[in-house]
Amino acid sequence: MWKGLYFAVARFVSGWPRRVSVVPISLSSNGPNGWRSAPTISFRECCGHVCEVGSDVDPALMNAYVAVESHLACGQCQLCRDGQDHICENLKYVGIDIDGGFAEYVAVPVTLLHQLPTTIPIPSAAALEPFALATRAVLDEPVRDKSMLVTGLGPLGLMTMLIAVARGAASITGVERNPHRFQMAKQIFESVPNAAVIDSSNPEVTGTVAQRGGGSGFDRWVDWSGAGQALELGVSALRRGGIAHLLGSAEGPVALPLSQALMKEISFRTIHGRNAEAWPIAIELLSSGAVDLNPLVTHDLDLSNYRHAFDLLLEGKACKVIMTPNHLESR
Repeated sequence: MWKGLYFAVARFVSGWPRRVSVVPISLSSNGPNGWRSAPTISFRECCGHVCEVGSDVDPALMNAYVAVESHLACGQCQLCRDGQDHICENLKYVGIDIDGGFAEYVAVPVTLLHQLPTTIPIPSAAALEPFALATRAVLDEPVRDKSMLVTGLGPLGLMTMLIAVARGAASITGVERNPHRFQMAKQIFESVPNAAVIDSSNPEVTGTVAQRGGGSGFDRWVDWSGAGQALELGVSALRRGGIAHLLGSAEGPVALPLSQALMKEISFRTIHGRNAEAWPIAIELLSSGAVDLNPLVTHDLDLSNYRHAFDLLLEGKACKVIMTPNHLESR
């Protein structure tokens, strides 16, 4: 059994699953949002095996290997009726509004479960929720034979680069200022043709990125940082008519060089959550081996060291942290 944080998805009542066997999940370095959700038990990135179902749930779901979508939609509002349930007007979240992966059992509607092939390792399955978000960000517009810039190389930024490589991007350039994340990204992509990682703390970063974009600039840009410097860099580096996807959030207002963006006629798109199309593509990328998420796991700690694990993440010194409750190690 892979060492990790063990959890189970639990009881279905009237359309909710009933019980799921115990498997591990991991902690992500994307920040503290959703960690501090007391009195709800936290963490939304999870997978498991269904071991009980309710009376109105297909019994074929029993024992299914599943990953869990974290966006809990009402199913009744106009957005839900229009097929945009990932931005439901009454949206709730697994791990924030209902118990998440740190619970011994977690109750979620059957509609949140995505069945997985056994070819996907459990650690990768536990990370499918953010991976499907990165998949949507990359594939929302054509990527094959396109040049792509990615700003912010936490787990989601690294996933974005890996997906772009797998889907045939002509070149991929990642930008990161945190020294630990920069070194990790550089190590992952140093042997990948047409991929480069640039330190944004370097005063020459704008010129270096511009060289990677060629004479006209990048076709695509995905930002996971929400930082003003990244927004300025991205707008500068995109070609005229380029496409920007913004997924990073900031603590407060940030400046956007709007005049330059207008003159370039840049198309901006914000994304929140995974749509129905992203999940099957993400599952295929992992099950086929086109993308390997194992290099993103940086630490394997006992659950009793949870404070150290959180400190590593908050200080930007880890990417994915696997935690193992010592009383479950023998399972």
